[in-house]
Amino acid sequence: MKRKLSTFLLGLTLSSTAQAVFPGPYAGITLGEAFTNYSASNTGLASATVDNTGLGGSLYGGYQFNMNWGVELAYVQFPSTKFDNVVGGANSTGTVNENAIEIMIKGTVPISDAGFNITAKAGAAYLNATASHTFSNVSGAPNQGRLLPAYGVGFSYDVTSSTPLEISWSRIQNGGNMQSADLLGLSLTYFFN
Repeated sequence: MKRKLSTFLLGLTLSSTAQAVFPGPYAGITLGEAFTNYSASNTGLASATVDNTGLGGSLYGGYQFNMNWGVELAYVQFPSTKFDNVVGGANSTGTVNENAIEIMIKGTVPISDAGFNITAKAGAAYLNATASHTFSNVSGAPNQGRLLPAYGVGFSYDVTSSTPLEISWSRIQNGGNMQSADLLGLSLTYFFN
């Protein structure tokens, strides 16, 4: 009798863990600290005070094919990078505003029966940058969009069978005069099954 009860409880535990990240559509939100990696030197300016960190976030949706693989589409908003005290002009300022659309393959590896998982994702992002400035010299601040590689890692906990909470870091890799953009955030996801 004890053996049957133990087998039943083990099966129940494993089945609830397997359902914690299950096939089907999902959507979520990420909020956190973002960093755009622009500086005076990599934009061709002799000197400037640069503020390139702030609140960033993403809205995303995807489809989980099985416990380990899914695909995700996201809109990511980065904070405005602000350039002040630019050498070459009184009260010279500038900004670079960036946002992106990402498509990623996402892998999930359960690491415990308690609902803890490690995630990794890789794919591409279309990064859009818009620069504006009041100084006259030509800088390397972008005013363009570009398709760039993107990747990230995370650690999640299944709060409920349909709601994982994840701490993650993601990066859109630099290309041309567009600098790398990072987002370190807390994500809340909801599965619609």
